[in-house]
Amino acid sequence: MTKFRKITWHLLGFLAICLPIIFLIFQQKWMVSRLTTSLAVAWEKLRGIFLFYGDQEFATPLLINSMNSIEDYPVIFRWVDWESLWEGVKTYFAILFNGSNAIEWLLDFSDFMMGLTRFLMVLVLFVIMAVVIVNCYFVESDKGWMERSSQLIAWKRFETGPLSSFIRYWADYFRWLCRTWYFKICVALCLTILGLPMIVLDLLGEYFYFFTTFDLLSLGDTILAVIATFLVGYFTIPAPIRWGLCFILGRFLTLLHARKLIEGKLMPADEAMVDNDTGVFTLILGKMRGGKTTLAASMARILNTIYHKNAYDNMNRCSMMFPDFPWAALEKDIVRLGSRRRIVNMDQAAAFVYRLYEIGASKPIVLYGYDVASMRTEFIDGANLITLRDAMAIYAESYWVYFQKGNLIASNFPIRTDDLRLDKGHLVLYDTKLFRRKVKDQPKDSSLSRVLIFDMLRLGRKKDPNNQYRDCNGPMVAVATEFGKEQGNMVSNTAYSAKDDEANPKNDLLDYSLKLGGHLANIWHTNFFKFIADEQRSGSLTTNLVTVAQSIFTADRANQKEKMALKGFWVESAILDFVISIRDKFYQKYRYEREDGTLLSYFIQRLGSFAYGIESRIYMRYGYKEVDLPTCTADSSGNLQEGEKKKFFIINKIDYAARFESACMKDFLNARKAKADYGFFDIPTYKKLMPDKNEWDLQGSYLVTDLENPEKKFTSNPRVTGRRCGSRRQTGANRPSARNGGDGR
Repeated sequence: MTKFRKITWHLLGFLAICLPIIFLIFQQKWMVSRLTTSLAVAWEKLRGIFLFYGDQEFATPLLINSMNSIEDYPVIFRWVDWESLWEGVKTYFAILFNGSNAIEWLLDFSDFMMGLTRFLMVLVLFVIMAVVIVNCYFVESDKGWMERSSQLIAWKRFETGPLSSFIRYWADYFRWLCRTWYFKICVALCLTILGLPMIVLDLLGEYFYFFTTFDLLSLGDTILAVIATFLVGYFTIPAPIRWGLCFILGRFLTLLHARKLIEGKLMPADEAMVDNDTGVFTLILGKMRGGKTTLAASMARILNTIYHKNAYDNMNRCSMMFPDFPWAALEKDIVRLGSRRRIVNMDQAAAFVYRLYEIGASKPIVLYGYDVASMRTEFIDGANLITLRDAMAIYAESYWVYFQKGNLIASNFPIRTDDLRLDKGHLVLYDTKLFRRKVKDQPKDSSLSRVLIFDMLRLGRKKDPNNQYRDCNGPMVAVATEFGKEQGNMVSNTAYSAKDDEANPKNDLLDYSLKLGGHLANIWHTNFFKFIADEQRSGSLTTNLVTVAQSIFTADRANQKEKMALKGFWVESAILDFVISIRDKFYQKYRYEREDGTLLSYFIQRLGSFAYGIESRIYMRYGYKEVDLPTCTADSSGNLQEGEKKKFFIINKIDYAARFESACMKDFLNARKAKADYGFFDIPTYKKLMPDKNEWDLQGSYLVTDLENPEKKFTSNPRVTGRRCGSRRQTGANRPSARNGGDGR
């Protein structure tokens, strides 16, 4: 900062203090007297407290009377003379409705209408001129997109030069001002204009006085005085500033309410709903684009947070059972052995603890100096006896799940989580306040899910017996999209046999992982395993898998309601939509006629971008979807029986923050297109409404093939009994059966 700029900014800071002082001196001359009155009344109430305890007679002055005696002070509340008030009301209404008043009202109304007519006539002229000027921009032009009008060039020079410097200068100044004592003094003076010092003195004096004397008259007098003080200060502020302050304060309160609604109600409701779903296997059904994968990813994200909380809860309870045990030392050993690959799962962590306890029972130094002979090694919780040995194993298993980097999700498509891992070398903590997280901070806070290795869930035959990850199943949230296409159903799996040497859905025993998942990763009666799958219909899976699912949810767009946590935003939304609609209409017509840059198009584009930016940010931050999830259960035959509906909330700020890619198989399915010589727009178009023979042949249709070669449709290969050759299907006439030597299937 240069010396000249520093001097200028200090002068401006001094001027910022002088402005409210001048306002107080000339607009609120009574302010000193009002402050003196509050001090005097507060002193009298303090004096009255001592007189009260001394059993002496006393009477404190009323604030309203003292305020009314101040010269030039706007009086809002007076002691009311009800008889005079009633007589005044009767007199007012008696003279309100008479001929002279009616004529006077009519004359005033005619003057108003004449003024309104003049304004509308001038407005019409301005509107016509504006329409003519705007239409001049829709004249067809052959200028290229790089050409700019002279007005736009001049404005851009002004914008990037003086205007940009001006904005940057004042932005730097206000940032500097907010860090200095000038700003604090300005805030104090503005609060003084609203009467805050007097209000504080009045309430403070009344607080001690009332709870000593319980004088209800004095309490009511103070409340009225406080209201009057605030209103007098408020109405002395110019109207535009007053309206702006009201809007800012109102919107600030609605923002607080919206954040409280999302963080205090919606997010805990989602967490409770997912946590209460105790089943190991959850199946989400829904048609394409019904939001089923969004629900699966959201539930996985929530479970990741819940599992970390549950692991910490286990650790916390163990540390309260044996508060003298050095748990921090055990944590460091687990981390050290994990980094050396001596521990790779929670079972090995528990085994390490058991060996450590056996050795440390006779050598306290091995057990981090904890002497089991002289210190507590048992805890009774009222129903069970828990030994230090078991508590250490529980702590080790829980900590192994808790401290690891990354999330606990394994999926066949990437899922991103934002739980922030906080580690200063001691106890790891997790910041799960996702709603308050800035969007620009997401990349550094994020972690992607691990690849779902299906072989680790196959308790039978494995697709790759030498897979290095075959024994990695354990604490996790497994998520599989399009699971029916992975495991198939009874019809699609007819080609497989349980006796096959290679792994298939009939011999891999993956369903046993879902049936026994509650035993797979259970720490101290707390389950740390969940399998979430989505599919378009239940029939895509075998009955065995469908009946295993404890929770079957149906995702349907018809059961989703768009809602906004920010109350009253529809007013701003309507204005912003109107601005955007003007921009859209102008842009469409303008781009149809020309593409060069003009000053008007530049301003309208910027205005539309500004409106869209505000609306999209508010919608994505405070919008949410209320989802009614119909729950189903499957009977022994696989038939679904609908149950009650559960509410789930899709929060835009969290669940649509690039959590996953809905078209996760896009690159796989389009892998061949990288070297393709033809694209969609190279396909021939029809020549007329009736397709010719060549156009039918070009389709590669099974129907066309059968019609051209009907003899192949029903011809069987004599060398293979029961198998067709050249046909796509078999009829009942020549289908093999058990009677003629077929297998009968």
